[in-house]
Amino acid sequence: MKKLIFICLILVLPKISFANERSIPLELFTAKKSQYGGQIKITGPKEWKNKRTGEVVQVYERKRGSKIQSFAKTNNDQCLGRVMDTRYEKRGLIYIKNGCKFPLGNWKEGEKREFISSYVYSSKTRQYKKTITIKKIGNEKKCLTFRWSKAKLDGHIVDDNSYTYCPKKGFTKMVSHKTNTFKMKVSGDIKGTGTK
Repeated sequence: MKKLIFICLILVLPKISFANERSIPLELFTAKKSQYGGQIKITGPKEWKNKRTGEVVQVYERKRGSKIQSFAKTNNDQCLGRVMDTRYEKRGLIYIKNGCKFPLGNWKEGEKREFISSYVYSSKTRQYKKTITIKKIGNEKKCLTFRWSKAKLDGHIVDDNSYTYCPKKGFTKMVSHKTNTFKMKVSGDIKGTGTK
């Protein structure tokens, strides 16, 4: 009988979610094709081929206006990161290695992880430190809020934002910690200021 109880505990424990931790699914990022009050469109998965290495990966495209970003699972599936961004492609970017923009898998509230991303251009490579800190973990029915920053290796901050993603809605709010504050409810009501 004790063995049976022990086996049952082993089978059940991995499914127990503690209040301060969560397995963050890809579906939170891809929840709707139209997100952030209709300003962002998500498509995929689709194949993307790295022009330098020839590697083919599954990506999700995020489009906002003329900006198109391709996201793939990176860093041993710890996050979704950009592999391409049309803003930088115009400046000669070929691909981004180990990008990290959205947390995936098991994370705890308050947890902070750092990743080094390489932006590979035709004639140079630039490296940045990407940091994700979970501010509010939520659960499968509640919103996730995390802080994401991009810094040069000398510590100079390039971007520093907090993002909120909600079940069945996807991306709902961004707060910039550098200059302006943005808030948008999915209903379309805009609160806050800024022009990023």
